[in-house]
Amino acid sequence: MKTLLVIANAGFSGAEKQLLMIAEGLSKRDFDVTVCNLEGYGLFYKEFNKTSLDKLVIIKRRHKFDFIRFFNFGYHLSKTKYDIVISFGYVSNNLTRILRVLNPFLGFMHIAGERGRDIKTKNIFNVIDSYLSSYSDVIVSNSKIQKDKLIKVENIKSSLIKVINNGFELSNLENIKPVNFQKEFGIPDGNKVICSIGNLSKHKNIPMFLNVAEKIISSRNDVSFLYVGDGPKLKKYKEEAIRLGINSNVLFLGRRDDVLDILAMSDIFILTSSWEGMPNVLIEAMFLKLSVVCTSVDGAKEIITNQIDGILVELDDVDEMIDKIYLLLDNEELNVKIGENAYNLAMSLFNSETMIDSYIQLIKHKMLK
Repeated sequence: MKTLLVIANAGFSGAEKQLLMIAEGLSKRDFDVTVCNLEGYGLFYKEFNKTSLDKLVIIKRRHKFDFIRFFNFGYHLSKTKYDIVISFGYVSNNLTRILRVLNPFLGFMHIAGERGRDIKTKNIFNVIDSYLSSYSDVIVSNSKIQKDKLIKVENIKSSLIKVINNGFELSNLENIKPVNFQKEFGIPDGNKVICSIGNLSKHKNIPMFLNVAEKIISSRNDVSFLYVGDGPKLKKYKEEAIRLGINSNVLFLGRRDDVLDILAMSDIFILTSSWEGMPNVLIEAMFLKLSVVCTSVDGAKEIITNQIDGILVELDDVDEMIDKIYLLLDNEELNVKIGENAYNLAMSLFNSETMIDSYIQLIKHKMLK
């Protein structure tokens, strides 16, 4: 079946990683897969070239409201005649829906991927999404909590939404290479390493990360913090660490290709986000047997049983996060136990093969209707 997977972001973070994983998985199951990016060349293009996939369509966005991009995307869909289109994210979902309305002869099955939005109250974007959602054949949410919010806030029918968990490629665990933190980053031998990962966007709540780090470092000097991720504010946060006098213990590493290697050598993983769907970095940390201390965002509180396979704290509660980090730093047995439980939970929920099977079963079910 001719299948298109489309996304509107030329960067590379969790959603883009999942899209390429699904694309490769379907390709290996004899789907004729094409990937389309609706923004342009960037990190996504580079990561695509590392895969076994060979069909990529780039439709550049020239400015914020680019009608030429919209027409080019529509022309591509009408010319190629796909059987299935799987879109990821708000922009890709709704551009695809609008084109289906304008051209009912396109004839493809549309699977709209909801990768985690800040769905709290009705705004113009949610109203648009609510209205257009019925033009998808099915909406795939990567968490049950996100599904419930779509139903409550956007009044989308429950029967239209299918929950499929994110996946993790288990073969990645076979390629872990030790990172010498002292040689690579100047971290003293014996220091405990607390790691966090994510693009430096507003919802990742980097000020909370810095606040937590500053308070812990002020009371003990055997702890180092690493933040892996890039964004326009990378320089600003590096300068803030210098201003706070903690830059020798708090390192902003920018984008790295060895994220799993860094996680494997860390002692604790923290996530300070103000909202998330199902964070890929959380899943990766769990597969690396790291204890996770995480704000109580949607995906995390859906899967984590507090102090069993992870630790949840309230949003923006710096002192509670610090208390829980101290709990793990001072109790190695508990730290190891929670990490082991996290790994077992991840193995049961986030195997990439299970995710691909779920997509194929969903496609077959919809095709039979």
